[in-house]
Amino acid sequence: MSDEDIDVQGEETMDEGPDEEEIVDDHPEMWKDPRVENIIRVIRKNEKAKNKNEIIKVNYKVLIDPKTKLIAPFVTLFGSAVIAIFTFFDNMPTARWYIVVFASMVLFLFFGAVLQNMVEKYEVEAVKSWIDRRLEQERLKDEERARKEAEDLIAQAKAAAKEEEDLFF
Repeated sequence: MSDEDIDVQGEETMDEGPDEEEIVDDHPEMWKDPRVENIIRVIRKNEKAKNKNEIIKVNYKVLIDPKTKLIAPFVTLFGSAVIAIFTFFDNMPTARWYIVVFASMVLFLFFGAVLQNMVEKYEVEAVKSWIDRRLEQERLKDEERARKEAEDLIAQAKAAAKEEEDLFF
């Protein structure tokens, strides 16, 4: 945020908020997803919830790329294949070779699961930040719309008062 976006009192100016096109262009395939709209609807409903029983749990993992689930199997297969090939060409006895390959497979499965978990957490945080930006944009639009409606009502009230004043005089 630059100094130009902040007025004298230290509040943000609402005139220079992010345009919808900027955010949509930031991650277009995500904004077109109906699951995002459902999550935003649920979050707004949770904000209006009066008691704990009305709160709906939000699952951000539905927005994670399905290819992320393949990290652990690929790490396992690739690592185990490399170990199996090197140990096979090292002329290791067969029984020992099976033990080494199986142990390396378990080890690489563990490493792959840890890596997959880390990537999923990162993606969930990214999805949350995108949705928070979208919610903030919608809040700003709602506030702007409410401000304009209030200004219109005040203008109408002043016009009505002026008409009444003109009728009496």
